[in-house]
This record gives sequence, structure tokens and C-alpha cells, in this order.
Amino acid sequence: MVDTAPDIQVVEGSSSESEPESESESDNELATIPGPSPSQLAGQTPPVFVENSSNIHIGPNLQYNGPVTVKQYITVNGKDEVSYNSSDDTPHLHNLGDFGLQPEKSKPQNEACFGKSSEVLLETPKGIFGKKRCILCGAVVALLLLVVVIVTVAVALSGSGEDPNKIKFSYQKDDITVKEGLPSFQWAVKVEGTSPTELVWYDPDCNVIERRIVPSPKREVYISPTRDETTLTINNISIKDRGRYRLQARNEHGEAWSYFTLRVQGNTPHKRDYVVVCYVAQWARYRTGRGNFTVDEIQPELCTHLIYAFAELNVNTATIYSADPAYDLRENNGSGAYEKMVSLKKEHPHLKVLLSMGGWAERSKNYSIVASNPVKRTQFALSVSEFLRKYNFDGFDFHWQFPAEPTGVPADKQYFVEMLKELREEFDKYNLLLTVPLGVLPDVIARSYDVPAISKYLDYMFAMCYAYYTHWGPETGPNAPLYALRTGDPLNVEASIKSLIKMGAPPNKLVLGMPLYGRVYQLRDQLSPPGFRAPSIGAPRNGPYVQEPGFWGYNEICLELGSPIANWRKFWDIKTHTPYAISQDNIFLSYDNETSLTDKVELAVQNKLAGVMVWSLDTDDFLGDCIFERTGATSFPLMRAINKALDTAAFGEKMPCRR
Repeated sequence: MVDTAPDIQVVEGSSSESEPESESESDNELATIPGPSPSQLAGQTPPVFVENSSNIHIGPNLQYNGPVTVKQYITVNGKDEVSYNSSDDTPHLHNLGDFGLQPEKSKPQNEACFGKSSEVLLETPKGIFGKKRCILCGAVVALLLLVVVIVTVAVALSGSGEDPNKIKFSYQKDDITVKEGLPSFQWAVKVEGTSPTELVWYDPDCNVIERRIVPSPKREVYISPTRDETTLTINNISIKDRGRYRLQARNEHGEAWSYFTLRVQGNTPHKRDYVVVCYVAQWARYRTGRGNFTVDEIQPELCTHLIYAFAELNVNTATIYSADPAYDLRENNGSGAYEKMVSLKKEHPHLKVLLSMGGWAERSKNYSIVASNPVKRTQFALSVSEFLRKYNFDGFDFHWQFPAEPTGVPADKQYFVEMLKELREEFDKYNLLLTVPLGVLPDVIARSYDVPAISKYLDYMFAMCYAYYTHWGPETGPNAPLYALRTGDPLNVEASIKSLIKMGAPPNKLVLGMPLYGRVYQLRDQLSPPGFRAPSIGAPRNGPYVQEPGFWGYNEICLELGSPIANWRKFWDIKTHTPYAISQDNIFLSYDNETSLTDKVELAVQNKLAGVMVWSLDTDDFLGDCIFERTGATSFPLMRAINKALDTAAFGEKMPCRR
């Protein structure tokens, strides 16, 4: 069975703004004072005056915001900043914005000041000065003038810098991950201030960590006699030590706070504050090469719930059955994938394993037939309950895409409620979980779901916040935009979540679904400038693993983006918080990465949702092919980013403690 897109929600149209090009780094050297000989000064041009200028930079840390007159050895980048004063043959530079005094470049000693090395002195369009005149002053006078100018500017800068009374912290890292059972861990912090500083450490619950004469077996605080250094030591690390620690520094001029996050990898998984639901596509086992994914590749610590997709429906008997018995079941010398996945709970007791039925391939007609018949509904509930218990699943994910469409009937909206009610009554006898994924396009929500009614019978609802745009449309678009492309556009994650909550979905049951894949388009024309809403002509070549038109898993995407042959240009859309890329052969790719997924996690936390869901675990870079050389990480980079973001959210915001 091949069904790589159980998440399809198709609309057309999009727009975007591309991320601006990053600025180049400034020089990290002070401007030097050249030392030409008197003979080299011969034939020099008149002095250059900088009028009404601002943001003159001298080195990396000095900046002067005000008028300054510089008589030589400045560099001007631009064409319209220099005008010529005919009355005295003096060039004037007006309203300079961001021009820097540049370090002198090495040049042969036999060159005149405006010979081949003229770019060191003044970079202007050719011929801007007209004729050249020599300055009739000696080298000593010229050098003295430069010394006076630079010293004057430096003095002015020293008076316009940061507040010298400001408290500053210096440390190596503020976010550390350690293993449970580590004998001790230490944060050492240097504190800078102009007056004596009071230092106070706080634990994650904002309790003061007291200084003790007798060392504590758990937490120790050291503060130097001069109160400019402090150390927090945590001994015998356990899961309970994880969290955000705070350091407060106070003096007569004010206070400052610094924050330190301690993450602890437990010997056994700790109770999570949020659910992390991971779908696993059964047909991923048919993928070739490094894309082949079986139950053996699952790392259970990355998820709180695993969902095996999919089982199928026998519409005639209203019963559930395995879609691939040779792989799913142990009977008849099968591979026993059901058993293998469920057995993961032995070493990971936090884990819940559910079986999903449905998906995009089964669509809606058969479910509509069963749901409309009260006898079949009851038979269906009994069949599912028995099947789950036989194979030791913890619950059932009813993946009907979608009630009342595309081949159902309008009454499916109510039939769906009745079917969930039957399942709930049966499942309560055996403490089984019941979940459903929800389409999030506005018309799907309106036609398919009585949100308050279905919420009563469900443990979780998974908002499938992806596939907002696909290659079937005439233009490129973001697969899972966090925010709207255009004002008022409902096709984005934020709008979908707000709409479901407004319609009655309890936040503590609502789970934000995120994609571990991207959508690809073949562009009609070369993009200039790049961005969404570019004309496209369908799907380009398939990825090497998933082999689905218009659909690339992240494990395919990261290989492509790292390929020197494809020569991808990567961008960040600031409107939608979406990364995208364009290849030299005119392929447009909208996808999610660690940054965009972290942003989505933060939205889920801000809206007090139950957690997040991913489709699907098998399309992450589960073998670590793309990142090992760069970061040392070994596998599942997206899942690790999601978990890290949720852990950070659980620690709370970086806010001061108040006594």
C-alpha cells in the first residue's frame, strides 16, 4: 500500500516576501594612520571635508554619531555622496550614512598617494575631482591633523558609549544538557560593575539558593569576596534538577538578571508536560536505500505517543483488518510490526501506542456507509475494541478524511458524532484512548465537524496544520505557513488553531500537527526576486525515497540542499516564518526546518495546547545522513529540535524572580 499523503488539503494561491540578504561583517580593525614621505605627498589632492555626517565607524566598538571633519584617508562607498566645490576646488561629502574609516592597505613605497593605491584614500567615480592639486603642507602637518581628528573622535566616542555602571555577565554557556547521575555540574559567572554588587541565585521554582558554610549535598553557591565572581554547583544530577536557574545582580545603580537552562537526559523517560505524537507510515518499509524505515528505526524517547498508520475497513462486515498482514502480524511467519511497536513500551513505560485506521487513500465513502447505519456503527466499535486488545494497542486513531467530503454526504457531520460516541462507550470499558485528526481548511471544518460535540468523546484532536498549498495549484505556496501570506488569509497555522478554539475545541485536547516534509514545484519561469506566488507547472522530479509527486521528506530535502550539484539558494519568508529554496534547475521547495518548527511549538505553548503531532517520523533524517559532519548529532534532527523547544517552554519564560 502506498499512501504518502494522508494530510492533503488543497487550495490555490499564495504570496510572500523573501528574507533580505544578510549584511556583510564590518572590519574588525581600527583605522590606521599612514606615514607617507614628503615626496609621496607631492601631487596630493586637496583635503576632503565630511559635512553633516553620522555613523562614522572607527574599528569594531567605536562609533561617533555627529558631525566630523576628516581631511584625508577616508573611504567613501557610493556614487552620490561627493560634490565638487568650484570656488575652492575642494570636494565635499554630504550626509554620509554608514561609511567607515578603513584600515590602510599595503602599497609599494614608490607609489604616490593617488597612484595605483588611490582606493585606500578615496573611492569615488573616476574623474570626480577634475584636476589634481598638491597640498603645500609637509608630511608632519598632515599626520598631526589626522592624529588630532582621530583622537578627538575617540574622546567623543568614549563619552557616548554604554553606561559604565551597567552590570554585565560573562560565562561560557547558558544552556547545558547533562545526563542523569552526573556527580556534579557547575556554572561559573563573572560579573562586571562599577560598584559592589549583591549576587543571588534562584532555583527553577524561584526559591533562593542559600550560601552555606557547610557544603550542601545538592546545591552550593560560591561568591568571591570582591563579588565579581560566582559559581553555582549542582551535585548528584537528577531529573528534578532540570529547569531554568536565575542569577540576580544588584548594586546602587540597578539590577540585572542572567538565565541558565539545565536539561537532564534521564535514565528513564520523565513525565512530559506536553504530548509529542508521532505517526509512523507502515509503507515506509518499502522505500529503498537510506529511506527504508521500519519499526526498528524508532527512537521512543522522542515521542509520548506512537501511531501506526494504517489499518483498513471492511465495509461489508463493518470490521477492522490489517492492511499488510505479512508485515503487520506475527501469524503465518509475518514480521510482526504491531508486536514490535507495542513492545517498545517495556523499556519506555511512558509510551502509548495507538493504531490508526483510514488515511487519504480510503477517503470517505466506506466510512459514510458504516456511520449512517446504527447496527454497523455498533459492530464497528466492537470490532475495533477487540482488535486493539488482541494486539495490545493503547488506543485508536480514527483517520476519516473527511466526514461529508469528498465522496460522503452532508449528514456525515452528525454521523461522525454518533460513531465517536459508540467508540467512546466501548473504549471506556477497557481504558482505551480515542483520537482523530482534523482537517483545518475553513470549508473542511465547517462541513465536517461539530467541534463541541466530537470534543466530548475524544482524548486528543490533531489539527493537521500542513498541506495548505500543493503543486496542484497554479502558484507556489508555503506548505505549513505559521502566519498569513496576506492580511486576512485563513490558510495558516495560527488562524486554524484560533478558529478551532473559537468553535469549541478545548485547548487541553487540541494538538498542533506539523510536517516533517515539504512541497515541491516546477517553476514556469526563473524567479526574480524569489518568493511565493510564483507561477508553477506542477510537480518536478520525485525524491529518491518517498517517490511521491510534489512531496519530499525532510531526509530527501536536507540531502538536496547540501548537494553542490543542485546549487540551491535558500531563503526565509519573514511573513509566514517558512524556509524555502530554489534550485538551478528551477525547482521551488517549501519545507520546515528546526527554526520554523520551533516557532510552531512556541505557538502551541502560547495557546496552551496539549502538545504537538508530526507527520511522519519516517521522513525525518532518521539516520543522521545530513547533519553528522556538521553538528555531531546522529539522527532525527527535527524531532530533537521539537523536543528541545517543548522542554524550553516547560521551563517558562526568561523572567526575573520577585521576592
